Amino acid sequence: FWYYFPDYLRRFLFTISLFAFTLTTNFPLALIFMFFSGAGIAAQMALMQSIIQNNVENNLRGRVMSIFVTAHQGMLFIGNFQIGWVAEHLGSRPAIALGAAIVFFIALYLYFTYTKLENIEYSAIT
Repeated sequence: FWYYFPDYLRRFLFTISLFAFTLTTNFPLALIFMFFSGAGIAAQMALMQSIIQNNVENNLRGRVMSIFVTAHQGMLFIGNFQIGWVAEHLGSRPAIALGAAIVFFIALYLYFTYTKLENIEYSAIT
């Protein structure tokens, strides 16, 4: 199913659908955008964990994944605080749109700057 989407859309599915969610006032359309947003973030999480686990030695995998999960869960709270502060002053729709735009531009920068991930050999899979 996902192979029919263009490459750039698959990579930025979360941010594009989250930003589109902030632009709509139609409830069924908003649910569709939230579905694609959830699918995009789930795909990103699966990809991050797969890349980490496939490129870390077996004896260090548990330690590296525990640091990853701790850092990821800690960053969620910091991001929630920032979005909550912006939402309190500007409203929830502009806050979510601003957060999606920031994540999109950071992802765009990383997409064009770091091509190292494209050349990773998955020795554990092959």
